[in-house]
Amino acid sequence: MNSDTRLLGALRQYWGYDAFRPLQENIVRSLLGGRDTCVVMPTGGGKSLCYQLPAAILQEKTVIVVSPLIALMQDQVAQLTQMGIPSALLNSSLTGDVQSWVLHKAIKGAYRLLYLSPERLAREDTIGWLRRVPVSFFAIDEAHCISEWGHEFRPEYRQLSRLREHFSELPIAAFTASATRRVRHDIIEQLKLREPDKYIASFHRPNLQYIVKECVGKTQSGLLMRALRKYADSNVIVYAPTIARVEETVDLLGEQGISAIAYHGKMESDLRRRNQERWMSDEVRVLVGTIAFGLGINKAAVLRSLAAVRRHSRRNSRSSGSIPAARLPAPEAPAGICVGSRPLSLASEATPPLLPAAGAAILRVAVFFPGTVAASHCGSPTHTSQAPQEFHFRISPKCEQI
Repeated sequence: MNSDTRLLGALRQYWGYDAFRPLQENIVRSLLGGRDTCVVMPTGGGKSLCYQLPAAILQEKTVIVVSPLIALMQDQVAQLTQMGIPSALLNSSLTGDVQSWVLHKAIKGAYRLLYLSPERLAREDTIGWLRRVPVSFFAIDEAHCISEWGHEFRPEYRQLSRLREHFSELPIAAFTASATRRVRHDIIEQLKLREPDKYIASFHRPNLQYIVKECVGKTQSGLLMRALRKYADSNVIVYAPTIARVEETVDLLGEQGISAIAYHGKMESDLRRRNQERWMSDEVRVLVGTIAFGLGINKAAVLRSLAAVRRHSRRNSRSSGSIPAARLPAPEAPAGICVGSRPLSLASEATPPLLPAAGAAILRVAVFFPGTVAASHCGSPTHTSQAPQEFHFRISPKCEQI
């Protein structure tokens, strides 16, 4: 069987697709060829498939995926298992007995993919254990977190530079949806990538329309209510900048007769998992979470809402038909409303054919001072007057920041 037949066969068998999305096949070939790789690809572009497909092909080998997001780990492991690709995760959400079982099975090569947190990977006992695991390569998700120049710098990611020291013979692949040129170069330097293959996908989505609405703090709750009632039949994520704001928003929605559940890092892991499962199963249609939730989460018919504007990365739609809209507040505080997409018909990333995901598009907006909002994708800042305004625009290829 030639390589083309093998790759397309795995693509059809596990994902149900007949063709790769842009750059995916080249990235897969780089990883199968043992090359260090750096990938900048927007959410919905199919980053996960790029390391999951090689893992499915490389029998008796394990791809180690480093991710800071417990929700993303749980979501992807559940989907991969459903697809027939043996996978597991190791993080603080597991009991000691379960962790011991996963450690034992991994040494025997039972998993094609194993998801670890950066904190777990930094432990000395983890390094010693990994030497006994048949690792094929390391995939670093959310790789921009390693850069001090990035918008989500995480000090624990700096310790990932030790991978090259301990596993000099293994390829390392870095994946991110958001990286400026400076951040991209820092990723390569910090991870000690060796002449990596570089892939930078376009963030241009011709079918997306963005609506930015300036508002004051006292009107934000009303806008949120209007948005939720307008999309009364849709699934919604409401993003909030702080845990306290998450709880306040859940209470507010309850008072207005809208059933909602919370999701944040200070919840008991069992409750957090149950809340996610209730939302995924459509038992509750509105979930209020901190901005870490939803990154890589595949859920049918998702409408995304946002109560934070500072340093929020772009999300992009894969739909060729519907045009999602975003409403972002401007001047008051990093809190407000953003309404995302309608139900979509296409799957994204590692979603099985029967589990389509919605792609919500969020424009990164920086709030400088009252009365001013700048759209970071579109060149020069767009200044608004003190009076609330609403303006519509599209992102063209000329406006991309990579």
